[in-house]
Amino acid sequence: MNNEEKIYDLLEKVYIELQETKKDLHDFKEESKNDLSNFRQEFNQDLENFREETKDNFQSFRKEAREDLAAFREETNRRFDTLENKFDTLENKLDDLESNNASRHIVMNSNIEKIKKNMSTVEEVTAKNWTDIIELKKIK
Repeated sequence: MNNEEKIYDLLEKVYIELQETKKDLHDFKEESKNDLSNFRQEFNQDLENFREETKDNFQSFRKEAREDLAAFREETNRRFDTLENKFDTLENKLDDLESNNASRHIVMNSNIEKIKKNMSTVEEVTAKNWTDIIELKKIK
């Protein structure tokens, strides 16, 4: 075997190995494509699941927030109604008190007028009595 044949054999072996490597690279490329495609599908599915879960959680949170807000409004309205009723009761009591005080004022003014009249009568009677006493002393 001469050198040319050896080189030819060597080149043939290299060629065969390169063909095998090419086939291996092609297989690796196909596997990588499949793996990447599977990864994309899984990622997209996970992303879609995350979106749905987030959407469900948000809707649940939103519903709870609305319910809590409605309960808060009802409680606040109930408290305001209670305060309004108490205020109305106090207002009515004040109105009653004012009318009672007005009635008492009228009665007291009437009584004062009667007392003034009686005092005037007492003064007149006292003056008459003094006059009578003076007359009696003159006679004596």
